[in-house]
Amino acid sequence: MVNSDLLRCCTLLQVKDSECLKFADNALAVAEHAGIHHLISKSQFYRGLSLIEWKRYKEASYAFTRAASVRDWEGNVCKWKTAAERMFRIEAIMEENDKTLVLYDEDPDEYWDDHDR
Repeated sequence: MVNSDLLRCCTLLQVKDSECLKFADNALAVAEHAGIHHLISKSQFYRGLSLIEWKRYKEASYAFTRAASVRDWEGNVCKWKTAAERMFRIEAIMEENDKTLVLYDEDPDEYWDDHDR
């Protein structure tokens, strides 16, 4: 049940369907109820991916922290957690300065605002 829900979540993420989070949440609930820790972490990882897709970066960062206990996901979790935290900071800067930020593909730490054009 957990893996089938996560597969649905992954598939829906590919087409940017808002239902993906529902399947990740359901997988998490089933895994927690069964007490299967590696599936709990896997579910949290997919929750994080779903939350990033819907620009809920702070929640995504938390989900990735919860997912980090699975060794198979360690490399990906760190990358996605960092991305979620970076996007959360960028949104805060945009709101504070009322600017549009554009990221460079070459160096994700560099950005410019709409006044630099």
